[in-house]
Amino acid sequence: MSLDEIILIETLQARAEVYESCAGHLELDWTADPAERAEGCKIRDRFYTLAARARQRARDLLAADRAKEAAAK
Repeated sequence: MSLDEIILIETLQARAEVYESCAGHLELDWTADPAERAEGCKIRDRFYTLAARARQRARDLLAADRAKEAAAK
């Protein structure tokens, strides 16, 4: 695995952590306004989706590298 690939995987994993942290801060228990709460839920869910995509991309890159190493053996 190249240094660039390692950096990309670590960046994707760090992004996922940040997205999940942001989503965790979007709990809108403080508002009684249903529209505001619904909008907050949409944004929170989007952050969780971004986190899942980043984690999946990192897993895909790792799997591709393992396959490449296995084929080289």
